[in-house]
Amino acid sequence: MGVGASGHDDASTAAAKKIASSALQGAVTKAQSEQAMIMAFKSFDADGNGTISKKEFAAVLQKLNMKMTSRQIDMLFGTVDTDEDGYIQFEELCCWLCGTPCFNRYFEELGAILREYAEKIKPVGKGDARIQNAESANQWLAKELERRVRPTVKEVFHQADRDSNGILTEEEGVLLFSNYARMLAKHADTIIEISKRTWLEKGHWDKKSFKKLVPDLHRIVSTQISEYETHIDSRHREAFNVIDKNKDGHLILEEVVQCLTPGTYRYREFHKALQLYSPEGFKAFRQQVS
Repeated sequence: MGVGASGHDDASTAAAKKIASSALQGAVTKAQSEQAMIMAFKSFDADGNGTISKKEFAAVLQKLNMKMTSRQIDMLFGTVDTDEDGYIQFEELCCWLCGTPCFNRYFEELGAILREYAEKIKPVGKGDARIQNAESANQWLAKELERRVRPTVKEVFHQADRDSNGILTEEEGVLLFSNYARMLAKHADTIIEISKRTWLEKGHWDKKSFKKLVPDLHRIVSTQISEYETHIDSRHREAFNVIDKNKDGHLILEEVVQCLTPGTYRYREFHKALQLYSPEGFKAFRQQVS
């Protein structure tokens, strides 16, 4: 019986979680995580030639008692070997072990909702009519975030839970934050495009002025990410403390759901701790460049 796409994804996730859980245990700073990944790569690279062959990859899976067929190993190796050169490079192993692919779906869904919302808040009538339209749109937004974003956050949580014990340790949490920040920078493009229509309709700029504004907005995002990388460890600690509502040293699903669901208090506090913009608060950028 063949392995379907879903089964392959499950096997890949299970293998990545098992290896990452072991390799990254206790790594809560950027330097510790980097060193842990170097050691993990060396444990794969048996002949020390700087790459991981399929044979070396299979040997590690066997040591971890990952019972996989030759075909499953081939498929998994292909997943990690993104440049398809027949060997796994250090960067490829890092991306596989430390990534949170579910964030792609999270940001895609969030972007889709915000685009639909932008259509709903287009000026309709005047006075009470406009207010009622805005209230209706905001109610719709809250319901859609609950219905469509929260389920993807749950997927993100389970993927970040490397040892599958139902909680996120600090080392699991910092990986989650790093992946979120990286994706958030890309999401800025979506927010800028979505905001364009609203800003133009409200008369803040004409199209020519807005076109000149966009590089400034990207510069602000780039600066924020650069500063985040410089102070990444302290910001991760602060973010972890913000999300860890009951202060028990780990994160549960509901705590993470709240911090990644737009519109909640903890969502805003989470971004404040990372000192990165929140998508719902992107209008603050407009004030910086007005």
